Amino acid sequence: MIFLKKNYFVIFLILIHFNCLKAKRSIYDILSTQGSNLQILSVTLSNLNAPPTLSYTGSPFSILVGVAMTRISATITGTIASCISSPALPTGLTLESSTCAITGTPTTVQSTSNYNITASNSSGSRTASISIAVTPNNNIATQNIATSWIQRTLPVTSSWKSITFGNGLFVAVAAGTGTTNIAVVSSDGINWSQGTLPGLTTLDWESVAYGNGVFVTVSSNGSAVRAATSPDGINWIARTIPNQNWKSVTFANGTFVAVAGNATSATSTDGIIWVTSFSLFNTVTWNSVAYGNGVFVALADNGNSRSATSTDAINWTTRINLTAPSGWTSVAFGNGVFVGVGSGISRATLSTDNGITWTQSNVNTGTSTNCVTFGNGIFLILRGSVPNPSQLAATSPDGNNWTNVNLPNSQQWQSAAFGNGIFVAVGGYLAPTNIIASSP
Repeated sequence: MIFLKKNYFVIFLILIHFNCLKAKRSIYDILSTQGSNLQILSVTLSNLNAPPTLSYTGSPFSILVGVAMTRISATITGTIASCISSPALPTGLTLESSTCAITGTPTTVQSTSNYNITASNSSGSRTASISIAVTPNNNIATQNIATSWIQRTLPVTSSWKSITFGNGLFVAVAAGTGTTNIAVVSSDGINWSQGTLPGLTTLDWESVAYGNGVFVTVSSNGSAVRAATSPDGINWIARTIPNQNWKSVTFANGTFVAVAGNATSATSTDGIIWVTSFSLFNTVTWNSVAYGNGVFVALADNGNSRSATSTDAINWTTRINLTAPSGWTSVAFGNGVFVGVGSGISRATLSTDNGITWTQSNVNTGTSTNCVTFGNGIFLILRGSVPNPSQLAATSPDGNNWTNVNLPNSQQWQSAAFGNGIFVAVGGYLAPTNIIASSP
């Protein structure tokens, strides 16, 4: 820069070597000449937009399956715009996008594996490597999980359709008849509080999931509101999502994924901004979606026993190799396999190759299986319909060999979730109830 003033001129030569991969603060020399005098000045400039630094203390980490883990916090310098893991964290664990902290309840035993956690902002990224092992839970108190059930009571009667666990809380939502646009929340499956979902009319809140520090639920009807988010399950905010018949939402690999009818799926990192895809087969209703082994798998409730797979939940490949034409209603992943169940049948279907091919297993629970979930190393199936309520459920370690168990009462059991060492099951769809069950 050259400035002229009377008979003098000053030349400032700023020699700056930008290196964003070094310290945030660098010392630069400024050379000044005034007449025949040369001066060298030193100044310190701050690089306010440097990439973040990222590190973890305590690796390798060993956590128990089925038990809410102690939060793994990251040490960070600078700002973070996003945080991702490669490969995806163990099923049930969440990587918080704004803090790179790891939380959750692991649902599947696995040997020690390495994970590359990358924090990014507009100036670049940093990666830290950690190791995580999920070990069996040999605590005697957990050995009766899903075999011995206790009846519990909710503060309100409704048609409970879906339940999830996250951030130390069970959250259930309702659809159909009874008190509508409500949610219930509990930390122990025994004591419950009531929350209010948005909507001026009766909405069928079909599914709820947790991830990135937020609960997300989707509805199959409603003209203005078909999605909502909440930090605690009590206070909910309406969100914009295309008006589709949304049937299921899950969270995995840093992303919420919802599926519906008319070939539609949608993805979101926060439950607020959704990106829609139309690559699913378009003459069926996609009823359920799950994630495992780096793949999303969706099942449809009619039409040639269809399933679909995707690595990104945007581009889907249709599969038609399920073992029997049926209204497949639910799919879950655990112990390396996907398991699906359907209405009107007493069978389950399982896939060991990430949803490409499927084989049949017999489940002697009657004619309608509504839900399959996985936790603490076992699959749990629930059943029951309006004309044929049931208290019969079934458990399996592998999706192939099943053992019947009795729930505390007969109803149309719809959904179950595992967390804090227990399963909690809800139901009453089209037959409102305030009775649920927990095990143990």
